[in-house]
Amino acid sequence: MMKRKIAVLLAGCLLSMAAVAPSFAESGAAASPKAGGAGDVLGSLYTHISENVKAEAPSLQARPVQLTPQQRKELLSAMAEKAVKEHPDRFEAYVFRGSMYYMKGEKEKGFADLDHAVSLAPENPLSYGSRAEFYARDGRDKEALQDWDKALSLHPGDKIKDNIYFQRGLFHMSRKQNEAAIADFKEDLKYMTPKLRFAVHISMGDCYSRLGNKKEAEKSYREAVKERPDHPVCWLALGDFYSDKLKKYDKAESCYDKAIALYPRSAFFLRSAGLNALKMKRNEKALDYFTKSIAASPSYWQGYSLRGSTYALMEEYEPAAADFTKAMELKKEPDALLLTLRGDCYNKLGLNDKAVEDYTKAVELDPKNADAFESMGYIYSLKGEHDKAIPYYEKAIALHPKKGEAYNNLGYTWFQKGNTNKALEYLNKAIEVDPDYAESYRSRAEVYESMGEYHKALADMDRFVTLSPKDARGREFRDRLEKKSKGS
Repeated sequence: MMKRKIAVLLAGCLLSMAAVAPSFAESGAAASPKAGGAGDVLGSLYTHISENVKAEAPSLQARPVQLTPQQRKELLSAMAEKAVKEHPDRFEAYVFRGSMYYMKGEKEKGFADLDHAVSLAPENPLSYGSRAEFYARDGRDKEALQDWDKALSLHPGDKIKDNIYFQRGLFHMSRKQNEAAIADFKEDLKYMTPKLRFAVHISMGDCYSRLGNKKEAEKSYREAVKERPDHPVCWLALGDFYSDKLKKYDKAESCYDKAIALYPRSAFFLRSAGLNALKMKRNEKALDYFTKSIAASPSYWQGYSLRGSTYALMEEYEPAAADFTKAMELKKEPDALLLTLRGDCYNKLGLNDKAVEDYTKAVELDPKNADAFESMGYIYSLKGEHDKAIPYYEKAIALHPKKGEAYNNLGYTWFQKGNTNKALEYLNKAIEVDPDYAESYRSRAEVYESMGEYHKALADMDRFVTLSPKDARGREFRDRLEKKSKGS
């Protein structure tokens, strides 16, 4: 049961990591996606605004200035207002102020400025490209595409074409229009600076992967590596593809190790390598990767949750519980799955009261947490308090009616209460909803044995041994039943 919960946690980690997978700047540090039309507009504006405004921009000073996000927002807003006041004839100033309005949630003012920018420069592709970016952000897809088409019709230079095709390709990717995205990325390769072509190849690889075209996906990721073998994100992308799509974990490991060699302090790379090691069932190696990821980023909760899961898989429940505790402390909010997993560790350690406390908190946080209800029932079953256990199993089944394990536990609890009819009802259902869950066959075999139906019990244990061939006690039980069935 615990392994399945850990699998849920690991799957969640994979999804969250995919969602925040960074692009990387030349320095190797995490960077934002490549700037689009508005970024170019603002860059050109800085060559026209007054020296006084430049003096207020910390990014243009040699001396570093540390600002809070709110201070930075206020400074940029002031700069935008000043830019419009000093340069009312320049479309870049209105793009600048319009973008600031949009970021502050004043969308009507923002689009009014962006519209005015187009009216000031109706033949400049940057004015349309900038407005398209904000149309896309606002979900106004038709208008965004029209502006990008208009910008391209004005025969912009290569740099602007690069921005438009890349930006529009990302737009199509976000709408799951992968074929359209690939078409744009292919065009972008004609104009993209060679040093950054790897980003286009990675994006194309992602699109091909989503379309199920693994051959072209691998080709694209390999092109990225060929373009920039010195860039860790290229190796990361190829490693993720080998691990997640092709299940070639050894090849993935080699790619992750190359990424880590290029950027050894990346907790993200280390966690990716650790997850791949878990897939290979190399728990000790996964533990090493996750421990290094914690050293690289000691304030990020996910490293502890992953290491805790690895400890739990290795049946080292004390350090696992400690890591789950640390993960929740760093996350600064209770987590139903982490509470359930820590409760399972306490259960294994015989700390039943602590386990019940965690399970109770888990179901309060997530009333639909079937695992926590089932675990609570299991605790009461172990204590012999079967009447308390049954409602929790019933609740778990109501929340997750296709979960064979919960039916098995409920059926076995009824068997322990002496009600073989109820026991068979739930054990039959357990096998119906999950015919590959081995424990249900052993449980039903025990019920049949108690009823003297040794042939049925033996048939169930034959199935159990097939599903769990390494279970020595199961094989011993099966052999005892064979002797009984011969004597009956």
